Amino acid sequence: VGSSVFIAPHEVPFAERWLATLRGAADPAVAGVGALVRPHPANARQWRTFDAAAFENASVWPPIGTDPTSPGFKEDYFDSLYYSAGVVGINTSAQLEAAVVGRPVFTVRSPEFAHAQDGTLHFRHLVQDGGVVHVAASLEEHVRQLAGFAAGAEAWAARNRAFVERFIRPHGIDRPAAPQFAEAIARLHADP
Repeated sequence: VGSSVFIAPHEVPFAERWLATLRGAADPAVAGVGALVRPHPANARQWRTFDAAAFENASVWPPIGTDPTSPGFKEDYFDSLYYSAGVVGINTSAQLEAAVVGRPVFTVRSPEFAHAQDGTLHFRHLVQDGGVVHVAASLEEHVRQLAGFAAGAEAWAARNRAFVERFIRPHGIDRPAAPQFAEAIARLHADP
């Protein structure tokens, strides 16, 4: 999943290195995994230079220039996350949304994104102390994580659930969030 322009202004070269590393993996499951690249709608322009055909079993979706307010865009976004085996991103809210739908979430620390990863407070919440994002220090470590994912899928799912319950839905996973938000706004408005 793509990140916004202030997080990853030059995300395409990283994605190309990532896909080349996956395709060169010794584990055939990792080497052949399907890769759906989903650019951030506000940072999609740079993806015009990306040649998905250069990588076997890879696609960019939705097409560059798709209006994020068009009918079906949100449903398509949900399906892209829900029907994925896992989600990889630099630092984006899509990582939280992937956790909500129960997908394992990965990132790779890279010097060109240090400002957008370790340089942000919220990223630390995602990766430290029971965070939901599985971090690799290199693309090679990331490939090992992906290869080991199937063996530990149940533990990864439990980690996701715990994070969502603690960080995203702390007032109860079964309680609708919109009424809670409205009540909080009303309380703030009522307090002098």
